[in-house]
Amino acid sequence: LIHCDYNWQPSNLNDNEYLAGFAQDRIENYRSSFNTLQPYTHYELIIPGRDVRPMLSGNYLLKVYTEDAPDKPVITRRLMIVQNRATIEATVQRATIVNDMNSRQEIDFSVFHKGLSLANPFEDIKVVLMQNGRWDNAITGLKPLFLKEEELDYSYDEENTFSAGNEYRTFDLRTLRIYTQFVKDIIKAESGYTVVVAPGISRSFDRYVTENDINGKFLIRNQDGRDDKLESEYVNVKFALKHEILTNGNFYVFGALSDWKLNASNKMVYNEDEGTYEALLYLKQGYYDYQYVFLQDGKRIADESIVEGSHFETENKYTILVYFRSVGGRYDQLVGFKK
Repeated sequence: LIHCDYNWQPSNLNDNEYLAGFAQDRIENYRSSFNTLQPYTHYELIIPGRDVRPMLSGNYLLKVYTEDAPDKPVITRRLMIVQNRATIEATVQRATIVNDMNSRQEIDFSVFHKGLSLANPFEDIKVVLMQNGRWDNAITGLKPLFLKEEELDYSYDEENTFSAGNEYRTFDLRTLRIYTQFVKDIIKAESGYTVVVAPGISRSFDRYVTENDINGKFLIRNQDGRDDKLESEYVNVKFALKHEILTNGNFYVFGALSDWKLNASNKMVYNEDEGTYEALLYLKQGYYDYQYVFLQDGKRIADESIVEGSHFETENKYTILVYFRSVGGRYDQLVGFKK
């Protein structure tokens, strides 16, 4: 468990300064699957635990590795511990800039810092804005626009806006016995299951329609067994998007199911015979949200509007994080949190 600064670089702290107990531990809680074609082992870890207990607020990077390869983690996860010392008031609204009013959302907020000794509010406080728990498009580096008595005002017009996107597409894998919502086919073989998701089409020119989603997340569920963790199958899920071929970038299946990342595992390949972009993801049974996004060559953040559209009415969940480093301090404290 590694303590990090607000920008997720390791802090200048020793293990014993931010951890009580040991700096590393074994994951001893694990069980084998049963009633599944794909055998697997399910591991569980609770933080803080008996032997590893964080003592400071801030960002922590959890690194899981096999005993013989500590420099090659098999899993990394970001987690945060907050000590509420600042109050945040915020609103989400349609973008103020006229050209962005129909497609972007603006987050105006104030940080009330009573009890924090700020020598330089422009440097001592760092804020992070997140959309639906994503780090890939998080907004950082904002400075207070106005300084008031014990209040920092961040009511920008442009720098604090996000592409509103659209409600996420969904598919339901909670049972493999019947065709559920947006599942076109279920193929069973000795080696396992393949599920074909109904082909997607562009929604970029459609009007906004209110739909229930879980903001890009997923839930592991199995309606045919008693234990979601041990009786849920791992299945190959085939995606297809009907779209003309684009040569200046690539399409991806995107969401928590891809860990909000864009890499070879969720990249789509064009099928000339079918006129579709296709991808195959290996997923555990459950209920999933996702979108089709396009990453232009040379860009870092994907564009969902090309296929999904972007509407100011879209329901998104925003998170505001406030970090504080005192004069002479050696680490960033997480002193404010608001959804």
